[in-house]
Amino acid sequence: LHFNSCHSPGVINGFIKGEAIRLLSTNSSKTTFEDSLVKFKQHLRTRGYSKTVIERSFSAVNFDSQG
Repeated sequence: LHFNSCHSPGVINGFIKGEAIRLLSTNSSKTTFEDSLVKFKQHLRTRGYSKTVIERSFSAVNFDSQG
């Protein structure tokens, strides 16, 4: 999803949050999870997302409380 698409901010934030939760649930180790997050953030930056938008979306996910 490119940042300049015609989607509302809520959809964009939800997409990022949902993908972060998916990465959390599908990676069995903390190291691979963190590597996956770094790659995802890099892909978002490539697609035009600002660091502010990315970090705000990720801050909505509490990674420590996930099982």
